[in-house]
Amino acid sequence: MCFTFRCVGGNIVLLIHAFRKMFIIPEFDVFAQKINEIYKIAQVQSDGKVADYIPQLAKFSPKLWGVSLCTVDGQR
Repeated sequence: MCFTFRCVGGNIVLLIHAFRKMFIIPEFDVFAQKINEIYKIAQVQSDGKVADYIPQLAKFSPKLWGVSLCTVDGQR
């Protein structure tokens, strides 16, 4: 029981929304597919340059980037 509570405890709001089908983005899988399409379009862009006014950013390749999303209700 204690193990289950620890696993669920941090995600209780997300689980409640899931069981009640009350997510901020009801069809998150469709939303994620659209984000993937945008990602693929942006991935082939080569205009611009790496920000060199921040020394740490200047060290990285512009080919290294990604997208991460988390809604206010915890969808990822």
